[in-house]
Amino acid sequence: MERQRARLDEECTGDEVEREAEWCQEPLSMVLDDKAKKIIICAQSKRWWNGQIDEWSSALGRVKSRGRRSEVAAHAKVELQRSIR
Repeated sequence: MERQRARLDEECTGDEVEREAEWCQEPLSMVLDDKAKKIIICAQSKRWWNGQIDEWSSALGRVKSRGRRSEVAAHAKVELQRSIR
């Protein structure tokens, strides 16, 4: 049987708060390690990159690969640059 958890109130000590924080953090970390996508951050990582920028970049790449220079390409380029900013 699990021991009863202490209640935190205004009279608790810093050590008690630390123990409770660790008690909460350990199972959450285990679940995240198991279920969440692992990411690797390195010197070349782009933290500002997001899904919208990815979409505009893909759209611009598709237009360019077709060899067309058009309003669509210009619009995709403008939107990509705006999203990056």
